[in-house]
Amino acid sequence: MTGEGVGEKVLLVCGGDCTADFLRQVCTDFRPDRIIAADGALQVFRDAGLRPDLAVGDFDTIDPEILAAFSADGVPLEQHPPEKDQTDSELAMALALRGHPSQMRFLGALGGRFDHALVNVRLLLEADRQGCRCVIEDLLSRLFLIESGTAVRRDPSYRYFSLFPVSERVEHLSLRGTKYTLSDYTAQRDRNPGFLVSNEITAPEGALVTFSSGTLLAVLSRDASDQGG
Repeated sequence: MTGEGVGEKVLLVCGGDCTADFLRQVCTDFRPDRIIAADGALQVFRDAGLRPDLAVGDFDTIDPEILAAFSADGVPLEQHPPEKDQTDSELAMALALRGHPSQMRFLGALGGRFDHALVNVRLLLEADRQGCRCVIEDLLSRLFLIESGTAVRRDPSYRYFSLFPVSERVEHLSLRGTKYTLSDYTAQRDRNPGFLVSNEITAPEGALVTFSSGTLLAVLSRDASDQGG
């Protein structure tokens, strides 16, 4: 895929770490065309005083009174049995991709159960396969896939810049505009996993990432102590 398009923008919110203030902030900044809540995320929508366009899941982690209140407010609820072959996040992602959006923000994907967080990170690949640029965000991190020739802009909100091979190998990887530069490096998914962690973007124009083959996950992050900065 080739960056952000001009189609529909979708906000997907799941039941991991997400505060009411952060949800309101992303809604204001991202201005989504469609908002989908997965299961327990309805709690943060209630706390934020916001209304999703659709809610999906088995709803086993949400107060029945909250569920009933959103239903009475006209929010469509797509309910699934607890015994199923997909997580609530997968169900929500499938609904989000049904409209072929070009951009997506994915909140509440991290925190909580680690197994669910791993599934959610892998859902970035599914969105990418369908031509949608999906970004996972929480209070400390921003995760996204990048293609060769990507300039990752310098964001003062995030101190650290890390890369993780998603494919078995990423060939001829080079980094410019970073504290630690790199040239013609072969990154392997199962070797030296921390080698590309905790770099920093130093160039005003951002970090230039090039490689000849493979798939990379980029992570912008900050320490919890920097959260207010």
